[in-house]
Formats: sequence, structure tokens, C-alpha cells
Amino acid sequence: MRQNKFLNWLVFDWPVKIISLLVAVLLFFFVQLISVEHRSFQVPLTVVGNDSLVIDTAYPEMVDVEITGDQADVFSVYPEDISAFIDISGITEEGTVTVPVRITRGLVFETIGELQVIPDPSGIRIHLAPGASL
Repeated sequence: MRQNKFLNWLVFDWPVKIISLLVAVLLFFFVQLISVEHRSFQVPLTVVGNDSLVIDTAYPEMVDVEITGDQADVFSVYPEDISAFIDISGITEEGTVTVPVRITRGLVFETIGELQVIPDPSGIRIHLAPGASL
């Protein structure tokens, strides 16, 4: 008899219960979505060099970096905690190449939650020429 009452309760007004559950799930994801914070700032771009090749085209001195994550974590990161660089040390041929912009995260990232850090531009198109021999 007791099992029958539970089954009746479970099946009674099941469309309303399902709609309520769906609304609750949608509200949960909506709150999660609006609590994500975006912040961007510029950081200097450095070049990890190559002994035999040099960059002979202009490239940006600064790159934009966008940080996405929890609001408290995003605002605990400062521009000094991130560095951006391009690495041409592995390139052996002269010519035009697109080199990805890489990000180094500071020590503050070890104490906070997961953040997404995206450089803009994500790659720099440069021309490499033979360097001056010593």
C-alpha cells in the first residue's frame, strides 16, 4: 500500500513536475553564465630569439589579452602576472612565417581557479632574414 502511494504521488501532475525541473536547470545554467567575467588588457610582446635569423618586419609591441572566468579570480589578475612572447628559436629557414603568440602565467594563477587566457592576435606574421654574423 505504501509503495502505491509513492507511485501515485510520483505520477500525479507529472507534466508540471517535468516543466519545473527544466526551468530549474535552465535557471541554474543562466546564473552560471552571467557570473562569468571577462577582462582584457595589453601586455608587452617579447621575442625569444634565434642566433642565425632576425625579424626584419614590424610587429606589434603590445598584444591584447582577454581573461575569462569567475569574477573574483579574474579581478585578482594584473597585467604584470601575464607575459606574451613569440618564439623563433626553432625556425631555421628565412622567409615569411606566422608565429603563435604564447602566454606565460605568473604565480597568482597557482592560487586561483581555472581561467581562460586568450591573446589577440593569436599569431604574428613576420619575415625572417639572415642575421648579422659576428
